[in-house]
Amino acid sequence: MAEIRIRAAAMVAVGAPWRITHPNGTDVRGTVSHLPPGYGELRYGPFPEGVFPSTPCKDAEGQIIFDRNGPHWARHIGIPLQFSEPVHIVLQDGKVKEIRGGAEANTFRDFFKALSRHLGDAAYSMRGFHGGVHPQGIVSERECPDAYYRSFIEHHGSHSVHFHLGDSHDVPKYPFSVHISAELNGATVQVGDNVVYKDGRPTAFDHPEVQRVAAKYPNRPGVEAGSW
Repeated sequence: MAEIRIRAAAMVAVGAPWRITHPNGTDVRGTVSHLPPGYGELRYGPFPEGVFPSTPCKDAEGQIIFDRNGPHWARHIGIPLQFSEPVHIVLQDGKVKEIRGGAEANTFRDFFKALSRHLGDAAYSMRGFHGGVHPQGIVSERECPDAYYRSFIEHHGSHSVHFHLGDSHDVPKYPFSVHISAELNGATVQVGDNVVYKDGRPTAFDHPEVQRVAAKYPNRPGVEAGSW
């Protein structure tokens, strides 16, 4: 059972205020607008599952500072996995209002402009956020030589929180989920009174039910007590 994801998702409620901060200066806040069908329900797969569900919002405000993007869209947008310098994105009323940085910032400006031909103003919307929940979602180059696949694994690691910028969900005639996945490692996420991530560590790790499930696999590498 994906108990970590379930317990993390249980901390999210419609209408709750949320805030995401990071030592690099990122500080974004907003309100959970709704939860899609099946949010937080049980799925079946290897313990633990990859991410807790994307949390929708419409009113994000603040600044995101990031130097990496989800590997799938990095490849399609045409940016490196690791930026030449951090990108600063300012959000107002739920939309991207300013982009600063080096070469990658220029690429993002062109990306939003191109996407707006299909989505209009929704191309600049922050659709939501979520993060990884796998406590061992980091691998070495020796274990995984392909940099993009290695980054994909780490995208699901519990250290990673990411913002979805670009919202195609309200444009039925464009049935593609093209977006920026602005990634942060080590962020703190609070929803209402609940701290979902503290410095890049999901607090759901400490839930008794998560610990109970982990105890069923005492000999599995990475699940042993104290490793996460």
